[in-house]
Amino acid sequence: MEFAACRDWYLGSLPPGEVNRQRTRTHDGLYRAYIVGEANTHAANHQIVREWHTMVRERGDWEKYREHLLKQVQDFE
Repeated sequence: MEFAACRDWYLGSLPPGEVNRQRTRTHDGLYRAYIVGEANTHAANHQIVREWHTMVRERGDWEKYREHLLKQVQDFE
């Protein structure tokens, strides 16, 4: 894979101001920014999955409560 082609595509996908800002960073700075960005992405994904599991569990509890109430209504009638 040619690195120049990848770099040209990457530079074309960002606004010119961001390209100039990234060019002034050192290799270590770019690597650190990548690591921090990946850590933030994984943390956000983890939070989304946790909230989804909670939402599914709450929905299940609500459905059970609803069925219980419907049964009580039928028994009352």
